Amino acid sequence: MAALNADAQVIADFTFDDTAGTPLVELPDGSGDPDATIADSAVLDATGNGHVFDVSDDDPASSTYERTADRLLALQTNGAGQLEIDYPGGFDGNRSSQAFIDFNTSIEPGLFTGATLTLETTAWSFEVEDSDDDELFRLGFGDTSPTNQTAQFRFRVDDTNGIELRADALGDGATDTGWVLTDLALDEDQPVTFVIGVDYTANTYTINYQRADDLLPTTFFAGQLGSDGGVTRGANFLRFEFDDDFADDTFAFERLTVAAIPEPAAGACLALVAFAFRRRA
Repeated sequence: MAALNADAQVIADFTFDDTAGTPLVELPDGSGDPDATIADSAVLDATGNGHVFDVSDDDPASSTYERTADRLLALQTNGAGQLEIDYPGGFDGNRSSQAFIDFNTSIEPGLFTGATLTLETTAWSFEVEDSDDDELFRLGFGDTSPTNQTAQFRFRVDDTNGIELRADALGDGATDTGWVLTDLALDEDQPVTFVIGVDYTANTYTINYQRADDLLPTTFFAGQLGSDGGVTRGANFLRFEFDDDFADDTFAFERLTVAAIPEPAAGACLALVAFAFRRRA
């Protein structure tokens, strides 16, 4: 693994290197304290001091999060450094299974040049299904709340053609790709890394992916961040969500990392994106 750029600040880092069967709420919280778990951090979340996977409190007006908490919190490690993406009966319903982290460090314009969100997955195999419901997950940054979206990517299994991605941001001036078929297949025999890069200096975001054996990452999209009242949205929350049934698929997360670049650091955000892809080397 390459050394981290001196300007980078790791905000949260989940490696899933826990005993097989460890549920999501008992995982180390990413703060660097091996004794702090996500459940422990829940006590701190109200004051913004913990990295906590939360499925209800961040949107108290919606009962959707409360009634589906058990689905995401039932996700478990497999003992091989991975979080298995599976839930008996599936993650069915609109926005049925969402989780959030309220960072204890706000990654705001003016304080930081930008941020990256890096997801490392296993090799995968998705079963072709007869239903019209395709497996889907989304991962991204939120601004003033997890659902006040700054930038995200969505991953959808098209049983006929392969893997579709969508990059989107919200706010004034934000850009969106719509669903686009990629060169990623239903069966990938090597791990894949996805990186969301947010650059406040350029007011842009990028979505990139790279298979372990690819020489260079694929830039899926480079677009504009949105703003509210002329203020660019920040990256203060992590959000991920699952829909439909992954039960017959082989798919897992290996690592989930958030890092930020302090001001001033010209070009540092692009350097941090490049670092995210060097991690596997």
